[in-house]
This record gives sequence, structure tokens and C-alpha cells, in this order.
Amino acid sequence: METTHYGASVRYLIFGAIISIFLSLGASCNKIRDYAMEGEFYFVNKTNHHVTFSSGFEKYSLSPQSSSAAMMTHELSDKVVSASDYYSPLIDDKARKSPNQPIVIKFDHMKCIVIKDDKGENNPLNIGSYIAERKDDRKYRFTFTFTEADYNRATNCL
Repeated sequence: METTHYGASVRYLIFGAIISIFLSLGASCNKIRDYAMEGEFYFVNKTNHHVTFSSGFEKYSLSPQSSSAAMMTHELSDKVVSASDYYSPLIDDKARKSPNQPIVIKFDHMKCIVIKDDKGENNPLNIGSYIAERKDDRKYRFTFTFTEADYNRATNCL
């Protein structure tokens, strides 16, 4: 009799363990609500001058009348996204604020624009200075363009 009682107890324990596993898997799947949000960023040089700039470890170099390769960023969001939910790839990803050091944009290594924050016209730190194109519900393409007006407002580098 002891064998039968022991065998029945093990069956109930195994059955209970299987049900617990299925219930916990079902409950955990319902809690996942984060979705990836992607941004493609392009830099375009519409000037007749070589443009260089850097932010952190990222360095960019654009020949006259050229564009850069795409750069992807991924974030998590559980809401419908719009272009204003993104920020410039040149801004510190973790703090989401302007870089600690100013960004220096150089034209032909002779003329410079120093950018300290995300204020101002045609500023690569300001997401509003990018042309935003919605690709799908959670993906945008952003294009920033350097123009002759940028070159004209640059001053001689020190």
C-alpha cells in the first residue's frame, strides 16, 4: 500500500508542477508590452566644402555634396511614437541631454561652428532641425542637412 500512496502523490506533484509552469508562462507573456522604436539618422552635406564633426567616440566626415551612412538607435516605448519622441544621435543616450563638451563643426578645417546646446536654427543637436519621415508605426528616418548658410555663419577656427 505504501507504494501506491507514494506513486499517487508523485503524480499529483508532477501534475501540479506542470500546471504551475503553464500558468506562469501565460502570465509572464501578458506582461511584456515594450516595443522597439527605431530611428535612422542621415547627415547630408549640400555645401562645396568638406564637413567634419564628432560627438563622443562618433566621428563624421562628409565630402562636398555627399551624405553619411545611416545610424540606428533603439529605444523601448509602450506608446504610439511621433518624431518629437526622438532626440539627436549626438546627444548623450543615457542622460538625454546635450553633450558635456561642445560639438565643433568644421568646414575645410578652416571655418568652425561651435554648438553647446540644442537651441538655434539648423543645429544637429536639435531634433526639430531634422527632416522626419515616418517609415512605419515605430520607425522614423531623420535627415540633417548642412547648407551654404551654415558655412557662411561659421567663423575662422582658433
